[in-house]
Amino acid sequence: MVARPHIAPFRLACATLVLFALAEIARRVVGWKPDALGVLLDPGVTLAIEFCAAIAIVLRVVLRAEDRLAWAALAGYVVLTALGELGWALSFDALVEPPIPNWTDGPYLSAYVFAAAGLGLLLRAQVGGHVRRTLYLDGLIAGLSITAVCAAVVLSPAGTPASGAGFERIVTTAYPVCDLVLLGLIGAAYGVRGWRVGSTWLTLGAALAVVAVGDAAFWWATARDVYPQTDWIDGTWPLSLALLAWAAWRPAEPLPLQARADYGVIEVPLAFAGISLAVLLGAALYAVGLMAIVAAAAALLVTGARAWLTHRENVRLLLASRREAYEDGLTGLPNRRRLMRDLDLAFTRGTGPSTLVFLDLDGFKAYNDAHGHLAGDSLLVQMGCALRDAVADGGAAYRLGGDEFCMLLPGAVTARDPRIAGVVQALHGTGEDAVGVGASSGVVVLPREAGSPTAALRLADTRMYDDKSFRRRLRPETMGHGRVADPPAPGDRRAGLGPSV
Repeated sequence: MVARPHIAPFRLACATLVLFALAEIARRVVGWKPDALGVLLDPGVTLAIEFCAAIAIVLRVVLRAEDRLAWAALAGYVVLTALGELGWALSFDALVEPPIPNWTDGPYLSAYVFAAAGLGLLLRAQVGGHVRRTLYLDGLIAGLSITAVCAAVVLSPAGTPASGAGFERIVTTAYPVCDLVLLGLIGAAYGVRGWRVGSTWLTLGAALAVVAVGDAAFWWATARDVYPQTDWIDGTWPLSLALLAWAAWRPAEPLPLQARADYGVIEVPLAFAGISLAVLLGAALYAVGLMAIVAAAAALLVTGARAWLTHRENVRLLLASRREAYEDGLTGLPNRRRLMRDLDLAFTRGTGPSTLVFLDLDGFKAYNDAHGHLAGDSLLVQMGCALRDAVADGGAAYRLGGDEFCMLLPGAVTARDPRIAGVVQALHGTGEDAVGVGASSGVVVLPREAGSPTAALRLADTRMYDDKSFRRRLRPETMGHGRVADPPAPGDRRAGLGPSV
């Protein structure tokens, strides 16, 4: 088992590589080469930086277990690129007109496959399957928009090389195209991560942006025979590999568990969509190339799909919120808030009388204490099913909370209504354990007996407690929780309910 290494020395070494690469670019730009730094700033330092970067990433794969497969693929990209650079230096660097294409294009171009695989594996390892589909679309919008902009600048007909044809032109154009694909993947990764970029992904993006600039500049300069005056381009490739090595030794940055809920989640993809729209508008005035137009149009299409998914998610959330606001979580019946809304409608729509039935379970506390809360919840669910069946042909049933239920029935009914008796009798279908549970009721005809929803509930509650008191006077006091005889009381309020046992 390999011990976890201290990453600080490796980070320092990679940062040093980045500084040397920047110094090499500065030397090539300004032609600065003091004698004291002549050895360090020799052109051969380019190969040294690239192979040191390759060694650093390979060591990262060997010494660190996290995201090992992803970084192994990225190590393949760096190693192949370094080998291509070595082959170019040994075979073609001394030539005045090196052949294009040549055998070094093999490792150069195959390296892009490893880079794309490494980015995909790294993103998958960090975010797993805990990503909303809209974030994947955000990433695709960003990637396509970046590709559209870069293609408009680099691959436009105005910037097309004046020389080169056939296979030579295909090979030389393949480099900036592959760079655009990698930059598109970087933009997609930023979107999938919810725009929490982090230092590792920011450094990866910078590394691939640098190599894209170098390849585009080399593609343009060699076609116009101005490459000797722009040999600073040679410094971009070691700088890119040094940045990749630095990214490899950054501390691990897991994706935050809590999803972002700010406006940036939607504003960033909209901004990229605006960029793509600008590319399409620019295509009407300037020649920007087919790839730029296709990428920009695709970004706008994906933006439309993203907007549709967002609308669907919002509708689903709205419906779920309404359901939670108006539905009892245990029984699935409408709750008190829904009852008050329906009572308001019953008093205002003028469609004839309706009846409010207030039901409260008798003996439920003793049953709950004797058999446990799960048994009590099961009994409440049974009561909810009975109420739902009772109003299947018209009306609505509600759970107000605890062991209190209501029914709102069309027409003027009395306590003798068989639907009320059926609900009470359904309690006895739960087994012998529930024989001590009954129900008291209070019935109010609307709007004849009450002028408002509040008055109706108050009157129904009063009548229900009167009914409960009447039952208690008829029922002998008992200890424990067993069968209790409960003969019906005379009158409409008690008749038809049957014995509550």
